[in-house]
This record gives sequence, C-alpha cells and structure tokens, in this order.
Amino acid sequence: MLSTGLEHQTVRLNSHHFGTRLYNRNFQWLLEHDLDPALDEEKSELVSFFEIISENFIGRYGFSDYMLSRISERYPVAIHGASLSMGSNDDLDFDYISSLKEITCKINPPWVSDHICWTGIANKNTHDLIPIAYSEETLNNMKRKVHIVQDYLGRQLILENPSTYLDFENSYLSENGFINELCKETDCGIMLNISSLIKSSKNHGFDPVAYINNLPHNRIMQMNLAASGCGEEAVSSLTWELYQLAQSKVSDCPTVLAWESDVPDFPQIMDTLSQANKYLND
Repeated sequence: MLSTGLEHQTVRLNSHHFGTRLYNRNFQWLLEHDLDPALDEEKSELVSFFEIISENFIGRYGFSDYMLSRISERYPVAIHGASLSMGSNDDLDFDYISSLKEITCKINPPWVSDHICWTGIANKNTHDLIPIAYSEETLNNMKRKVHIVQDYLGRQLILENPSTYLDFENSYLSENGFINELCKETDCGIMLNISSLIKSSKNHGFDPVAYINNLPHNRIMQMNLAASGCGEEAVSSLTWELYQLAQSKVSDCPTVLAWESDVPDFPQIMDTLSQANKYLND
C-alpha cells in the first residue's frame, strides 16, 4: 500500500474532521484571529484541515506562500489540482509534476488529488475538466499515468469523480465500474464529490444511490461538498442525503466544503461546516 501522507500528521483525519479550501479572501481574517478559526468554544473543532488548489500556490513566493507556510505549520493541508490531465493521450507534464512534488515536500499534505478527466492537449491546458471515454484504451492509459505519478511523488494519488455532460460510444464500462478497475489496478484512492455525482446522474439518467453503493468504499479517502452561499441553504437537501448515505458506507473519510464562486467570509464558512457536522451525526 502506497503512503497517503496521513501517517506523518499529528492529527489523523477521519470522518469527524471537516475542512475547507484556503481562499485568499480569508487570509486577513485568519491572520487577525492568529490562524485560529474558532470564534467560540462551540466552534473550536469545526475546521480540522485545509485544502489548496495546487495551481494557485505553485510558483507563488509572496504573501500566498507565506500564508501557506503559516497554515501548514498548524493544520494539515491537502493538495488538490486540475493539471495532471490523467485522461489525455499526451505525455505527463513533468514540469508541473516536479512543481507538485516540491510543494508536497514543503507542506507534507495528508493527500494529493486530481480529477478523472483530461484538461488539455498538445501542451495546452484548457483548465476545463473534460470528460473521458470509459474504454479499455483510456483505462490502460490512465493506469500507466497513475503508476508514474505515484512513483514520482512517492505517495498514493487520490482522484475525483467528474461532473460529466456527455457519453462516448466506445465506453464499455460505467463510470463507477471504471473507477473500480482503476483503483484495483493502481492502488489509487477516490475523492467522492457528491455535487458532481448529482450533476452527472441528472445529465445521464442514472441512480446516484446505486452509484454510491457500487463504489469501492475502502478507496474513498475524502468527500467533497460544493457550496453556494452559506449556512444550511448553501448545500442542497439531496446533497446532504447522499452525503449521509456515502458516509455510512465508509470509515475515516474527512469532508471538504468548497466554494467555486462567491466565497463567503470565514465565519459563514464555519456555519456551513457546522451544518455538515450536524448531518453527519444525525
């Protein structure tokens, strides 16, 4: 079994640990509160770790780098990226992977993750998460790339289920069937994005409950909830229901809440984390 990096952390993250992305709009609030998200004793345990988007911190040596260093001294910081382009037929971008290893060595994240998709071709990065065909050719190509990345980083790679909007005629596997085969052959882990699952299930007409039931539950290392706004309304009721189901299938699986736009202030982020904690323990 490859290292996830978890064993090197002073706090081993599990299903009762919640995190959020490290957004630059929250830097000032965190500094003013001595990097302590707790506003009061009731909320002192809400934020157990942070997640960064690798592309936002690689090659940054100013204030962002300072904040990452400060935060990583106090909290585990997971790395999530969108540039490995695992589903592309192009060769891996070793300039990016070398930079990824450099930041990995610097902050020793509990895990490093990317997506089951491709993001570019001919050395051009679209920064879009483009769907793949669940074919034998794609599976073999991605297995090869996962082995290379894991060997180079010296740790297990975690891959996130995609939000897809089209099917390919040469797909011979379902999405979760593809994920099962990929995990079995490479020892990679899975980041289960509940919000992406809902979008894909609506686009393709499959049952999200059956999807969750047929995943390799022992490979799910993190869950991700996409938020919009703050508080209880930030996450849909269906997302909460599927999140509860998924958490009932796994053990030691921490949760990240992430905002793609309209990022709220940090106290409002903690309100939403409180709701996640409530749904998990109901």
